[in-house]
Amino acid sequence: MESWCPANPSVFRNIDLHARYIDKIPSWMISLGNLRGLDLSMCRMGPEDMANLGRIPALTSLKLGTFYGRNGRIFIHGFRYLKYFNLKLWSCGTAVEFEEGSMPKLEVFELHFAAHTMECVSFGIQHLSALTKVDLFIDGTDDIKNEIHGLMETSLGKLRSRPTLSLDGDGGHSSQSDCVHFEELFKGLYQQEAANSDQHIPGSDYFPFLGRIVEENNQDAKSCLRLLEEEHEVHH
Repeated sequence: MESWCPANPSVFRNIDLHARYIDKIPSWMISLGNLRGLDLSMCRMGPEDMANLGRIPALTSLKLGTFYGRNGRIFIHGFRYLKYFNLKLWSCGTAVEFEEGSMPKLEVFELHFAAHTMECVSFGIQHLSALTKVDLFIDGTDDIKNEIHGLMETSLGKLRSRPTLSLDGDGGHSSQSDCVHFEELFKGLYQQEAANSDQHIPGSDYFPFLGRIVEENNQDAKSCLRLLEEEHEVHH
C-alpha cells in the first residue's frame, strides 16, 4: 500500500479494510484530511503505524484489530479528535498504553481481548479524561473477567468524567491452557506451513510472510534484551 498514493486524498471520508490484512500503515494516510472513520486489520502494530494513525487530522472513529504490538506493546499518542475507539487483540502478550494528552476527546472505548491469567492484562487508561463509556469483551473464565472488571472499575473511578463500564464475553468455558501468546501462535503457524510446504499454491506468499513475522519476533526479543542490558549498565 505504501507504493500507492491516492490522487485526490480529500475524497476519502471512511475506509473499511477490516477484511484485508495490511502489514503497515502507509505514510500517505496522514494526507487524508477529510477521513472520519477507519476500520483496519493488521497482523502486527509497530510504533510507526500508531504514529501515522495518530496524525490523521480529522479522524473521529477507529476500529483496529491486530494480533500483537511490536515488542509486546502498543503505545498510543495523537488522535486529537478521536471520539470512538474499538480495539481487538486476537492473541495475548500485548500491553496497551496511552500517552498523556493522547485521544483527548475519546468518549467510547471498546476493548476485545483474551485473558486467562492476570498476566495477560495491561491497559493504561488513566489519561483518557473525556471517557464516558468503556465496554469490555473478554474471552476468559468468569473469575478472571470479574477480577479485570474490578480493576478497570477502580481505574475509571479516578477519572473526573466517571465513565460507565460494561462487561461482556464468551462465558466461563475458557481456561488458562487456551491462552496463546502471539509468539507461540505465529511460530506454530510457521511450523505447520513448513511441514506442508510442498502443498503450497504457486505464487502464494503466505509462507514467506510467516517467516518474516517469526524473524520480527526474534528481532523484538533481541531489542528487549538490549534494552535490559542498557538499563543494567546504567544502574551499575
